[in-house]
Amino acid sequence: MNKHLSVTLCLLLFVLVGRAQILTLDSCRRLAVSNSKTIKMAQEKINVAGYDRKAAQSLYFPALDFNAMYLHNQHNISLFGSSNLLPAAISSLLTFDVRNVYAGALTLTQPIFMGGKIMTLNRIADRAGKIATYEYEKTLQNIVYEVDEAYWTVVSLQSKCTLADSYVSLLDTLSFNVNEMYLQGVATRSDCLSVEVKSSEARLAQLKANNGLSLAKMALAQLCGFEITDNFEIADNLSQEDELNIMANSVDMESIYDKRPDIRALSEVVDLSRQNERLALSDMLPKLVVVGAYTFTNPNLINGFENRFGGGFSVGATLSIPLWHWGGNYNKLRSAKAQTAVSRLVLEDAEEMVELQVRQAELRFKEAESAVMIANKNLSLAEENMRNANIGFEEGVIAVDVVLAAHAAWRQAKTEALDSHIALRLGALYLQKVMGEVLDDR
Repeated sequence: MNKHLSVTLCLLLFVLVGRAQILTLDSCRRLAVSNSKTIKMAQEKINVAGYDRKAAQSLYFPALDFNAMYLHNQHNISLFGSSNLLPAAISSLLTFDVRNVYAGALTLTQPIFMGGKIMTLNRIADRAGKIATYEYEKTLQNIVYEVDEAYWTVVSLQSKCTLADSYVSLLDTLSFNVNEMYLQGVATRSDCLSVEVKSSEARLAQLKANNGLSLAKMALAQLCGFEITDNFEIADNLSQEDELNIMANSVDMESIYDKRPDIRALSEVVDLSRQNERLALSDMLPKLVVVGAYTFTNPNLINGFENRFGGGFSVGATLSIPLWHWGGNYNKLRSAKAQTAVSRLVLEDAEEMVELQVRQAELRFKEAESAVMIANKNLSLAEENMRNANIGFEEGVIAVDVVLAAHAAWRQAKTEALDSHIALRLGALYLQKVMGEVLDDR
């Protein structure tokens, strides 16, 4: 209830206020989950499994059925043929009117022993419900991962747009100073042209960064379920002081398997296959059913032959023992056992793949951590180099080309720093995904 309320408030705020809204990661997640048709389909599958479970539980209880029949016959029934030498009066007494026959039965059936089939069907329904739940969790994790990835991509591109703006402003200031020096005769026309060329390149990069940001926002808007033309801003930003401590000293794969809904679903599939074995075995076992019924007919023979409804109660039991079906039931059991073996191999293969994903994600995250430290150090050096170049240029001891090179080096170092930080963030996100912890901070 709270989730739907928060989503509604977000949407109302989005519609009622015309200016750009500030979206947090959590609000984007909630909007995406609320508007995802995939999530809704997964939820409906859970509902289907719930109905199947109730249907299986009903098999434990007696079944009450009513059946009715009407039959029209062309002839009556006579105990003696026309050739008998009996008086017509006596012959007519022995003729029964069965041209219109009515019959009905109210039957109560209670299974006593069905070879374990009913219990197995309930277990199968229970496993199917768990599988549907795990599939829902898997879908939820995938959607949250996609939203997080799109969100941090927007954050990254916003930072690059800010960098592009700063670089353009930096070159505009340098262009103004060089033009003033040219008018004073202390700079050459070539110096002015060099700065203008770099300024043009910077504006082109600025345009590309803004276009990239617009496309990334469209992708995020599509995931969140609102118009791609809606205006919004992101609350987070990339910081050089980002620290993501999500690594454990040792990775417990069994714990990860337990957190991964896809692995848990495959485990249930293996158990479901075992239940199918028991279901196949139940066809080879005896079955005992108790039946109680009230039947009535018209005409009836309860007290002679009467053309009116009459009936009575009856109680009985049926026992069915399979004897010989040319190996049909036995081969069904063998087929179910083979399917269990296949399901077990699929689970083992998936577990091996998950372990590989975790190890690769660990390396990716550690590499991103190292890249962040190196990029931050390079950025500090580039900033110091640019500062010295600017001072030297102002004092007239450093040429324009050197200043431009220092500015370009700073921009490159800053870009690499931003890329390393977003790689760290996305690396942490991917590691959380493969470890089944994407939703832990929700």
